[in-house]
Amino acid sequence: LDVIHHTPNNMRNLKYYLAVLLFILVPFQIVLSQPADKAAEGISTERLKHYENFINSEIESGQIPGAATQIMYDGTVVYNKSFGYSNIKDKRLMKPDDIFFIQSMTKPIITVGFMMLYEEGHFQLTDPVSKYIPAFKNLRVIKNIDGGIKGETVPLKREIIIADLLSHTAGFSHGISGSQFDKEFGAELFKPFKTIQERVDKLLQLPLLGQPGEQWAY
Repeated sequence: LDVIHHTPNNMRNLKYYLAVLLFILVPFQIVLSQPADKAAEGISTERLKHYENFINSEIESGQIPGAATQIMYDGTVVYNKSFGYSNIKDKRLMKPDDIFFIQSMTKPIITVGFMMLYEEGHFQLTDPVSKYIPAFKNLRVIKNIDGGIKGETVPLKREIIIADLLSHTAGFSHGISGSQFDKEFGAELFKPFKTIQERVDKLLQLPLLGQPGEQWAY
């Protein structure tokens, strides 16, 4: 469950970061004529140079403060380089092993992990989540989003299943739509929590935005 707050700027930047990620992941097909390392065969130094020029131009124009890049080829790290700053104010240089706040990119990463477990037969997409987290069984749904989180609620028509979580149709709010419900929901969920378990426990104390499987909500 992704519960990190998004500002309008973050949402705009997300498209940029996705574009950069896709650029990184594009296969490099041109074979080096004289590779310095056997593992680097199949990697184009020319395309890497284009990539470095692109990153440097984005830093110089103020689009990003810095970047860290790692490329693996055939299971081996063949490129590992950092650019710019991790903190502009302190002029702290970016390092290849810096930790990044990736926000919504947690979603595809976790989903891929889930689908790997699914392929191994550990669960079914139609399994109710309460099979693994019992507190999911008796959730309630808010009747009027304009009345806030303490308004009248109705019972679930059916339980949340794993497929609902993976497709954003479970009925959970993200607290960012602007309704009174979301404002109060966000105020509760974005408080500091020591563990993910504590945050999930708080989430399950709040009503759902809608019935499982009946709407998409970020």
